[in-house]
Amino acid sequence: MTLGGIAIFIYQAKYTANQLKQKKNDFATQSYLNKFAIKTVKNSRIIHPLITDSQIILDASGRIQFIAENLLVKLGYNADELLNNNVNAILGKSDFLFQQTQNIEVKIPEIKQIKKKLKTKQGEKIIALIYWAKIHKNNKLKGVFLLIKDITDSHHLQEARRNEKKFYQLAETVPIATFIYQDKQFVYVNSAMETLTGYGKNTLLAMNCWQVIHPDFHQKIKKSLQHKKNTQQPVTWRGEIKMLTQAGEERWVDFTVKLIKFDRKVGLLGTAFDLSDRKKMERTIKGSEERYRNLIELSPAAIFVHKKGKLVFVNPTALKLLGTRNSKLVLGQPLQKFWLEDYKALIQSQFKQASQNNGILDPVEHQLIRVDGHRIQMASTFTPVIYEGEPAIMTTGIDITERKQAEQALRESEARYKQLLGSVTDYIYTVRVKHGKAIATEHGHGCIAVTGYSPEEYQADPQLWYEIVYSEDLEPVRNQTAQILTEGKAEPLEHRIIHKNGELRWVRNTPVVRKDAHGQIVSYDGLISDITERKHAEEKVNYQAFHDLLTGLPNRALYNQRLLEALTKAQHQGHHLAVMFLDLDRFKTINDTLGHAIGDLLLQQVAQRICHCLRQNDTLSRWGGDEFTLLLPQIHTPDDAVHVAQRIIAALKPVFDLDGHPLHITTSIGMAVYPQDGQDMETLLGNADVALYQAKEQRSTYRMYSATMNSQASELLALQNSLHAALERGEIQVHYQPQVNVKTRKIFGMEALVRWQHPEFGLVPPSRFIPLAEETGLIVEIGEWVLRNACEQNQSWLQAGFSPIRMGVNLSARQFQEANLVEMVGETLARTGLPADLLELEITETIAMQNVEWTGKVLGQLQSLGVHLSMDDFGTGYSSLSYLQKFPFHSLKVDRSFVRDISIDEQDRAIAQAVIALGRALNLRVIAEGVETVEQLEVLRGMHCEDMQGFLFSPPIPALQATKLLTKYNHHHRQHTA
Repeated sequence: MTLGGIAIFIYQAKYTANQLKQKKNDFATQSYLNKFAIKTVKNSRIIHPLITDSQIILDASGRIQFIAENLLVKLGYNADELLNNNVNAILGKSDFLFQQTQNIEVKIPEIKQIKKKLKTKQGEKIIALIYWAKIHKNNKLKGVFLLIKDITDSHHLQEARRNEKKFYQLAETVPIATFIYQDKQFVYVNSAMETLTGYGKNTLLAMNCWQVIHPDFHQKIKKSLQHKKNTQQPVTWRGEIKMLTQAGEERWVDFTVKLIKFDRKVGLLGTAFDLSDRKKMERTIKGSEERYRNLIELSPAAIFVHKKGKLVFVNPTALKLLGTRNSKLVLGQPLQKFWLEDYKALIQSQFKQASQNNGILDPVEHQLIRVDGHRIQMASTFTPVIYEGEPAIMTTGIDITERKQAEQALRESEARYKQLLGSVTDYIYTVRVKHGKAIATEHGHGCIAVTGYSPEEYQADPQLWYEIVYSEDLEPVRNQTAQILTEGKAEPLEHRIIHKNGELRWVRNTPVVRKDAHGQIVSYDGLISDITERKHAEEKVNYQAFHDLLTGLPNRALYNQRLLEALTKAQHQGHHLAVMFLDLDRFKTINDTLGHAIGDLLLQQVAQRICHCLRQNDTLSRWGGDEFTLLLPQIHTPDDAVHVAQRIIAALKPVFDLDGHPLHITTSIGMAVYPQDGQDMETLLGNADVALYQAKEQRSTYRMYSATMNSQASELLALQNSLHAALERGEIQVHYQPQVNVKTRKIFGMEALVRWQHPEFGLVPPSRFIPLAEETGLIVEIGEWVLRNACEQNQSWLQAGFSPIRMGVNLSARQFQEANLVEMVGETLARTGLPADLLELEITETIAMQNVEWTGKVLGQLQSLGVHLSMDDFGTGYSSLSYLQKFPFHSLKVDRSFVRDISIDEQDRAIAQAVIALGRALNLRVIAEGVETVEQLEVLRGMHCEDMQGFLFSPPIPALQATKLLTKYNHHHRQHTA
């Protein structure tokens, strides 16, 4: 310590003493303070640098006796406000200054220090380092000397450094990418930023932030930040953007940037939270919602959702149940409005239970009032659900009106039956058992009504019960008794008995076994019920299920059953059988002219005459209308079938007298014989139908099936007949042919092509069966099926992770004229979940020009759905270029007829080049079909046509092979682009 420093300190101490003397303080004296100051300064390295700072001298009670001027200024007080006031005003608690020292007889005062917050007059806080020493005289405390060092700035600096360290530690541990951006480059990035972008830390620190932000978002962020800066708003921006990784991937992130000062420079603090998983989940949830929405919309059950006493959702079935299509008449209304008053209390109770139990309750039956006031019976369940984020109740109901009416009719029928019966139809019996044997049987008095015998007669003859059991049922009855006695099991048994009056009756025997405390059988009781009427009703229903109600003949189901049985026998026994189809000639004319009553009478008499021509084991069946089928089992030769056909034709020649209407009718008959004409039911019936087709060309004759009999016509007829059931049997298939960009080697699309895998003719080409389908109208059903399957397959590929490709589906001329075409396409897209822009509908040039006004309307509506449109086979029709320009096509397909000889035929080459140039001029995608050779590919490539389709790349293949092709291609494509 320098002498100058000591002098300053002594001077200050003396000055302080003088002030104290002026204040008439009793604790300080000039000589003592001098000695105190000199001793303290000489022996302290701490106080020396502080002597120029603020001092305070307190008396023994803590009152301020002296305070430096600079400290007054810093604290915002004047001297009069603090002198003689307790130091607590600025220090808070000051007890630490006056703690007892063990040895107060020290020559050099002990100097202590503490860091403490001082309080200014304005209430602000100052961080200070306080050094103090107690002043004693004659072992008595006279006061305290304090030196104050303002360390607020250094404290804040240290705090900032600690906060900075915490920030870096936190930034490195959080999973959110964080960065600081200054002077057009990153100055800080955390490890999460490295993980998100794929770049290393050093690489990122040398980069511009816009290099990792997708260009689509640059201007949006910059403009927003500049606008906020110009309008003096907080300069921050937050939104969802795409960031670019080192691997070229685009990742969605929740991006936030804020203008900050960092190291005394302006910069941007940014965070990026990876949203990839959330985006994927959103797509999954959206697809799930679509599926569940479709399930609810298409549900056969009525679904109502009511929240806060009001209906907020009804599905189409519910609207239909309420008798309206206008949901506005229903939504917003209380559901109770549609309940019958008698049921409101019951349903309110169900609401309450559903809310409390948080589960599905058993269905309740009630009446519902339709919009038109009509009442219907319903069975409903009530379930608590969350709808649009709030608790609600979902009511699921079905219309049980018809069931209730049937139940009521059944109850009325049973009541009438019991009234007519006038006696008990059930009775109880008891059999006592000892040591596993029946020793006595007691029959109730009702046995007279059921069996005709009295209890006394049963008692007199213990075997009477077994004697009246129908002989064919006796063994099951005895087995039932044995099972009860040996196993203690009692299963109900239905069997027949002979009533005392000789009638055959059905009864149901329901026994119940009784055991003692030791598990031994002591008896069994039984209920005998007369079920004769029920059995007769079942027999009637069974008869109606297998017989034609008009003629009483077997129907198609029974005929097929008997044919299968006959085929099995014929295969085992090695004999022949014949199948015959009969059609009445001109029957439709008779039916339309004379009416259905005369037509029905004619069918009945025809059936009777044919039956007279048959053997007992032959089967005549009516399949509907005027179609009859015959089954002739166990014939020796095909001539046996011919003789039957001849007898039938002869039997129908005599005039029919139908209520005074004399009529002549003839028949055409087609026959097929097992095994030469077929060895299974479908083949035999199909061949007999082919033969009938031939017979009907001449009428009033028969034809035996022959493979050589006009085979082409027969095959065509068989195809036509089979086509009706081909979809149901799963014979119609969709094959897929890839569309390839030869420049990128990328499969950008697939064309769905229908195929028919016929069980007999094999793979039938479309050129053979599509005209048949057009002629019969089946092309509409087939076309819808193909569209649905193609969309489902493309959606399946999409969900499996393949890159999106466009699925091309051809529309036939018949389909394109359907009024509901656009609606059908929209429903198919909604049902399958396929994005509309991944479907391309193709129509031929000829179809487009058949009705230009209709074409423009339909294509416009399809375009509004978002689907792509393609003109197929361009150049083969007669379209006007002006219409081609007006129609909203997206692509143009060069017909294979121009591609086939493109490498050798100059005319085909010129046409193809013109089509390609036209497509490019109209900004259409041009696809060349039928590319089969490398030469064709090279010629087309030279014409700047890069999109192709054909056997050179792949023939049309089933879905499984197409999936493998996509898998193989994707692997190859990744290697190529790596």
